[in-house]
Amino acid sequence: MKTVVFGDSIAKGIVTDDGTIKAINNNTIAIVADFFKKEIKSVSQYGQTVKRLMEKKTINRYLESLDPKEEQYAVLALGGNDADYDWVEVGKTPNEDHPSKTPIEEFILLYTEMIQLLQNHGVHVIVLTIFPIESKLFFKNVISKMTDPEAIIQFMNGDIDNISRRQEGFNVAVIKCAYENHCKIIDIRSKILFERDYKQFICHDGIHPNEAGYRLLANIIIEDISNSSDLIGWIKATD
Repeated sequence: MKTVVFGDSIAKGIVTDDGTIKAINNNTIAIVADFFKKEIKSVSQYGQTVKRLMEKKTINRYLESLDPKEEQYAVLALGGNDADYDWVEVGKTPNEDHPSKTPIEEFILLYTEMIQLLQNHGVHVIVLTIFPIESKLFFKNVISKMTDPEAIIQFMNGDIDNISRRQEGFNVAVIKCAYENHCKIIDIRSKILFERDYKQFICHDGIHPNEAGYRLLANIIIEDISNSSDLIGWIKATD
């Protein structure tokens, strides 16, 4: 049995709290793999989008490498970067409409194509919901250093929380694509948002989990897997 994660910087375990971008060893994938005594490969990149992943044929190369005799599981942990904007361009023309890095209609088509491509090759697909962004931190500590903050406030009609609402729309699309294609869904987003102070688990950039956040994320995934009848075969299988 082989397990692979297609993800972005959160799947890589990136933290930014000391002002630098670095990957921690004790990240979510490492914690989950150690708990279940499994080998989990991560094919994840900083800034990864579904659009970029499909354009680079990453899924196709993975499928070409498969052993047809071996059971395969693929985890999709994507969508946050697709929902983001090109903030520099937004800052230049805040009165104009700007699409997300992957427009939502294209995102739904590509996400569905990605799932079906994997399933058509016999791969079990597991979908993670999107780790929640903290709009105010993201605006203060990232966006405002990239472009004119007043222009961004103008584009957002004075409501910075439009950023997280945009991401929520993409998260709903992820769930819909997964449900319609009969994928196992692990809803990390809801459980993190139900934390009384979920911001304590997020780096100052408002995007990435901090080390405590990665542990929380791992615990959520471990609990879901442990209680899921859909994943009994994965738990019991040997690598």
